[in-house]
Amino acid sequence: MKRRNLLLVALVWMPLLVSLRAQEAIPSQAGTSQSGTPRQETIESLMNRGNSFSHARAYARAEGEYRRAVQEAERIGPESSEMILPLHALAVTYANEHKNAEAEATFRRLLAVQEKTLGPDDPAVATTVLAVAFACEISGKQDEALGFFQQALSIFEKTFGPDQVQVADALTALAGFQARQGQMDEARPLLERALPIQEKELVPNSPMLAGTLYNLGRIYNESNEAPKAEPLLLRAVAGLGGYFGPESPSIAGALRELARSYADQEKYAEAEPLYRRVLALREKELGPDAAELVPVLDDLSAVLLRVGRAAEAAEVRRRVEGIRARGL
Repeated sequence: MKRRNLLLVALVWMPLLVSLRAQEAIPSQAGTSQSGTPRQETIESLMNRGNSFSHARAYARAEGEYRRAVQEAERIGPESSEMILPLHALAVTYANEHKNAEAEATFRRLLAVQEKTLGPDDPAVATTVLAVAFACEISGKQDEALGFFQQALSIFEKTFGPDQVQVADALTALAGFQARQGQMDEARPLLERALPIQEKELVPNSPMLAGTLYNLGRIYNESNEAPKAEPLLLRAVAGLGGYFGPESPSIAGALRELARSYADQEKYAEAEPLYRRVLALREKELGPDAAELVPVLDDLSAVLLRVGRAAEAAEVRRRVEGIRARGL
């Protein structure tokens, strides 16, 4: 996953992590903007225009409308609840524009307003804490990011108890961060705790559940526990394929890990077609000469060698050398 996309991951997570209480809190703030004062009506109008531009992916125009809405809300009070919707919309728009520094600053400002108006332990606060955590990770503030991920988990545990889906999702967010830092031993128990909660609460093709299955399967592969990884990765592929579609590049990572679990168990007949499928998905997404194809081609070449098809393996190696030569 490219680092610049991490904040967009947070934006995917946020609606899934918001509790019913938090979902009700934000519309209640919107309701005040419909109560009739001219400034509140102006904020509502600006937000509506910004939302229209955002839905059309005209993010630069959406940003302008949301910035004006923030300015109008500031006139009501820079720490008032009227600030919450405009700040949230503006922060999301910055993230969609890959303006990560601006997004981080705006999410931090939103967090301060929410903590003052909703209280520090409100679930809506925790969702913003997670966005700040992802933003800190992008900018290399790893210690701060860890603290924010842990803070979000603590809020959800305090609000909902240890076995609710909001807690499971916060656990997987923290585990994902630790896995990206190479801290697999720390990530593993978090995912093992989250998985049974998500299995109980989420539909089988939920992308959240599939992500947990994938990440835990990957950790098992890294720990040389391929037999434990295989059934999790089979479910991850099925879930991601059901959600995104069987030809989506979004399933390539899980397919590759499943192929690896087969190869590590010497199930080469099962591994080879999966590596070829991953290669086809990556080629479709990135083109035939992308450097990102090299690891998959290396995997395929190794499997071909192990089943005694040296000539085919050599052909794959020549392709790898060609891609590397073109990249110099």
